[in-house]
Amino acid sequence: MNNTDYNELLKWVESETLKLGAVEVAGKISSNRGMEISVRDGELESMKESVQSQLSVQIYYRGRYSTHQTNALDRGRLQGFLKNALDMTGYLAEDKARHLPDPSFYPASSMPDLQLRDRRIAELDQDTKLSYLETMSAAGKSLGPDIISFTAEYWDNRNSSWLRFSNGFSDMQESTVIGMGASLSMNDPSGKKPEGWKYLQTRFAEDLAAPSYLAEEAYRRTVNKMGAKKIKSSRMKMLVTNDAVMRILYPLVRSLDARSLYLDQSYLKGKKGEKIASELLTIKDSPFIPRGIGSRNYDGEGLAAREMDVLSGGILKNYYIDSYYGEKMAETPNAGGPSNWVFSTGSRSLGEMISDLDEAILVDSFIGGNSNNTTGDFSYGIMGRYIQNGELKHPVAEMNISGNMQELLANILELGNDPYIYSSYRTPSILIDNVDFAGL
Repeated sequence: MNNTDYNELLKWVESETLKLGAVEVAGKISSNRGMEISVRDGELESMKESVQSQLSVQIYYRGRYSTHQTNALDRGRLQGFLKNALDMTGYLAEDKARHLPDPSFYPASSMPDLQLRDRRIAELDQDTKLSYLETMSAAGKSLGPDIISFTAEYWDNRNSSWLRFSNGFSDMQESTVIGMGASLSMNDPSGKKPEGWKYLQTRFAEDLAAPSYLAEEAYRRTVNKMGAKKIKSSRMKMLVTNDAVMRILYPLVRSLDARSLYLDQSYLKGKKGEKIASELLTIKDSPFIPRGIGSRNYDGEGLAAREMDVLSGGILKNYYIDSYYGEKMAETPNAGGPSNWVFSTGSRSLGEMISDLDEAILVDSFIGGNSNNTTGDFSYGIMGRYIQNGELKHPVAEMNISGNMQELLANILELGNDPYIYSSYRTPSILIDNVDFAGL
């Protein structure tokens, strides 16, 4: 189908669903085309291409709400699908807060081009994609004799979506993602077989790092795990690399969600306007970054995107309120969740921060663990390097950190000058004081 066909189909779905008795309806058609390629030890391991189109329908019927998906996009089959969907909706409990957003929250008809689609990705043939992996594999093979296995991976995704809401909002948007990465394992003299990896993804192919860099970075990360050991349990500073920071900050994201607030499952409930973190920490939700991984003109229910302070100087400025919980909480809707988080940064690099530390642990990955949104408590396994007298010493592993998010955020001592641009969370390296490490 082309653009016109999909638009006409959504108009028909809306008309048919309203004829069946629905009060409101929201329809979305998504069309995805993706490719995944894996090369292991220089040999093609797998190549997968997927093509999928799906219709999603949200039905509002007699104060009741339901959502339904189908891959069948011909009108003959959709008639029965829509009737069954409406019948099932009638069995659900009534909830008067379930309705489409007020149209005043929808974006203007003219929206900025956020450069979310790289048309050249569709022009990349398989030979070109395989050449990326061959280059990566060759670079990996040349790095050292102790490599047990080396895997190079490539993926891309092209998405088009058409939306139509019965109270006036409609749009069509296109986006792309392309990524590559390497992973490897090595022989450690101790008998262990440490593994390391490096994966990156961007909107545009030209923004990706070179395949050889990904191989070298995966190798460096694996070498840095050779001879890893525990150290004595203690409380000390923790320096977290920019690409690992969000692993410990996800409880913060979840605790800002309207659902968690409404269900009393957020340690941040009632704290808007209060200081919840170090004054060094400022986070802005910035949806309009060109080519940004999380960039958007509107969220999943059509709420117009806008710049928003999340934290300013450690003070909590906003929660994420969707239209449903906004009505239940008598709050003005702003967004169903984060777009791009842009963090405040400092003036020093990671290396400069390391050189100034007497004793600390540089954490570059977290393993397993858990967190409690209601209390803010957390516990995670960590891997990294021991820092002593401004120098990186031996790797550390099989250690845990535990604590509470409020204390962790309050103990931020410094932010690096190195925001991580390959994610919707643009985090710098962060130095945190008084972290409890459990080891020997």
